[in-house]
Amino acid sequence: MTDAPKKRISDETLEMIRKLDIKEFAENALGEKLKREGTAYMAYRNGGENNPSVAIVPSKHYWKDFTRDDIGGIEVLSYFAYRMWDTVELKGERFTTAVHQVCALAGIPLKYDDGTVIQPTTDRCVGEVDLVEDDGSEHKQSPEVLNDYYRGLLSLMHLTEGHRKHFEEERRIPIETVKIRSYASMSDNPQDRYKLARDVIKKLGKKPEGIPGFYLAQGEYGPYWTMLGREGIIVPFRNLFNQIWGLQLRLDDPDTIVTTGSIRAEKKGDLVELYDYGGQFLWSGKRSQLPVSVSGGSAELILGNRYRWFSKTKDLKRGVLRGATISMPTPAPYHVAVPSRLLECWEAGVHLAEVYDTETVWLGEGPLKGDIAADFTDQIHLQTASVSAMQSLFEPAMQLGAKTVILAPDADAQTKLENVGKTVINLVEAARDYFTPRRVQLKFATWSIEQSKGLDDLLNLGFRPNFLELN
Repeated sequence: MTDAPKKRISDETLEMIRKLDIKEFAENALGEKLKREGTAYMAYRNGGENNPSVAIVPSKHYWKDFTRDDIGGIEVLSYFAYRMWDTVELKGERFTTAVHQVCALAGIPLKYDDGTVIQPTTDRCVGEVDLVEDDGSEHKQSPEVLNDYYRGLLSLMHLTEGHRKHFEEERRIPIETVKIRSYASMSDNPQDRYKLARDVIKKLGKKPEGIPGFYLAQGEYGPYWTMLGREGIIVPFRNLFNQIWGLQLRLDDPDTIVTTGSIRAEKKGDLVELYDYGGQFLWSGKRSQLPVSVSGGSAELILGNRYRWFSKTKDLKRGVLRGATISMPTPAPYHVAVPSRLLECWEAGVHLAEVYDTETVWLGEGPLKGDIAADFTDQIHLQTASVSAMQSLFEPAMQLGAKTVILAPDADAQTKLENVGKTVINLVEAARDYFTPRRVQLKFATWSIEQSKGLDDLLNLGFRPNFLELN
């Protein structure tokens, strides 16, 4: 006897799946809680983490795990595969299983070419979207072009008195070091940001096409170039050639107050005041007292991420005609932190290994933390935006010719075994697998959470980490 031929899933079903809204699938079918950040909706990666690093962008119909170069996709099937098997590869029985599961979860019929139909047992909970082909118009420029534009921008920016105090008093960074590292203040005023964009365009003589953070907005009298932003500190990301190839914005106040009904909220430090649209005072209290209901509506505090990428994509509904994303066509950047005395004389375009000792390289999270730690250790620190992305630093460390690599995630990541601690365990295992065959000595820097959260604060307080040999 011969096996009966397998039934073929119809092209109609596959096309229906291809059009399913990824955001609605994540929320309604998988029950995930997403946090909106601009045009993206953020979810937590597999294994857990403190800050979500999986982005779903409905307007572009794609999703991306920013911690892993090869994980992302443009349809629901790849997202389901990621959540189910921690991969986006679908072959053989796994593909068939994914199609069956997605149809069942989304509440859509599964049709075969022979006319057989498997009807869903639940109501449909995921809608369709109009597919938009990626034409490359929003891809970021090369590191060389980004470096020229970002340096031109930073040369026109300054530091507010409040941010100056933050660096000198809280971070204990001398103001001369702040200048060397090109930290700058971002204004919350849209008019200020427009003028700054206008001035940098005039200075460089070219429009910011493909420069993340700049976007073409639709104005009353026609389109114009401007920048995104909220009040905070701009932090440059540098690569191995001292090219500034990305910027992050450290928000002064990352939290948002969402109101319903006919009320508005005003934030005054830790205090919140609620008014109706006529200006009548309704309520005053601390942020910790939210949510609260008052006559005419309610107010809720939504906690936000302190750090955000300086990146803006096209969003026609909001009048954004053109933009550029920090993660396309290449992943979001990492940061090379070096001692400030080296940075002062390190020319852009020169490989770091040509001008400094790179035998010992630290791997950590947070660009500011790395900058501070580099001045204490007098060594190189490669930094990512989060602990979940630290595996992306392995290859750059080898490009520097490192003979010793020190893993230095924050202390809270080392202790919270129920979420980000799992990410650290995975990091250690991956580092062993990667560096040991290459004969690189691997160490783990550890310290007590009671002493400090980050390596920068630990060193600022006069302490030093302990080191565990990992190979």
